[in-house]
Amino acid sequence: MLQRMGGEGFLLTDVLIASGPQIGRPDNERRLEIDNFRLPLRLSRGTDVEELRRAIGRGSAAFENASGNGGYPHKKIAFRFQIDAPSHWSVGQLARALSTPPAQAPTSDPSELQRRVRRALARVRVEERLGNSPPPPGQSTVPKSSATSQRYLRDPQVIAWVLEKAIGHCEACKGPAPFKRPNGEPFLEVHHVRPLNEGGPDTIDNAAACCPNCHRNLHSGKDRQALREKLIKTVPRLKDYPAVP
Repeated sequence: MLQRMGGEGFLLTDVLIASGPQIGRPDNERRLEIDNFRLPLRLSRGTDVEELRRAIGRGSAAFENASGNGGYPHKKIAFRFQIDAPSHWSVGQLARALSTPPAQAPTSDPSELQRRVRRALARVRVEERLGNSPPPPGQSTVPKSSATSQRYLRDPQVIAWVLEKAIGHCEACKGPAPFKRPNGEPFLEVHHVRPLNEGGPDTIDNAAACCPNCHRNLHSGKDRQALREKLIKTVPRLKDYPAVP
């Protein structure tokens, strides 16, 4: 939330406890003391939002919860802010700016890619609830990272969008995901119909959500070409990209 406020240039004017016994008290009795920051604070992309978040957490620890113990493990915080919004902004557009998580950049690190996919899924789902989930543009030319071994920089936005549209089912065999990840998400893998090493783009029209068996079959199976052709025919968004030497 603080990152998104910074991206829109909000002026943060007040931070208040909005939970438990504090909610009915006057503002001056539930206002947080935020060390190292002075309000009003003009947020920007350069604001150290992690330090600001920690400072808000330290400020909230001064307030007791309903049992009389210090701190708020599940606290609610109220932000007051001003924004120099264009006159054509509607309330819905402002809500979208605040509620939509930031886009995630491509990465070649497998663990970081999964973390970014989880954040990208949150973005896609917010956009779905708001009635606007446009497909990400992806990458027509997929760069490689410089390391001891070269890896393609996968776009987490593409992976998240494809996984969400699959609704927990393999787009090749149509069966449900074989199991769930530790966070409860269906375990599906995103397969490039034209592999990246054959010049395929990292875009939603070259990516399908597959169960592990179908994914391996598409890469290594005896009938992989027939399965590939069937996948392209049955998933309307997919294109048959040619191999590039």
